[in-house]
Amino acid sequence: MDDTTLENQYLEVIEELRRVPTPSTWRADQLNKHLTRLDRELESGEWSDRYFEAMLEVRERAWIALHKATRRAKAADRVAQMEAVRAGFAHPPEAAVTAPRSTTNYLTSQPLRARLTRGRGPDRGIAR
Repeated sequence: MDDTTLENQYLEVIEELRRVPTPSTWRADQLNKHLTRLDRELESGEWSDRYFEAMLEVRERAWIALHKATRRAKAADRVAQMEAVRAGFAHPPEAAVTAPRSTTNYLTSQPLRARLTRGRGPDRGIAR
């Protein structure tokens, strides 16, 4: 990849986060993945020392902007969730009840196992 393209991609992330300072958490996650891919590409390339130092500065600016935006996005999600709770559209997160896991393994339960193996033997191609 051309070095100006790599730099432009970092700058595009910075510009997007400047335009939309509080993205959705989904978009922040997508930007995180994008920056991670750019970092891998930066680390794998053959760059001059001068260019590499300049790219590290741009990279650092992009990551700082993303971390700030991610914190704002998560805070906005918490506020929206609490507003939904106050309005009666949702339950508070601490009231979430998880269903207990079933301890029955249905594949080894006797009645089902008997049904699955009844009338089937080695002569029919299915071992017991």
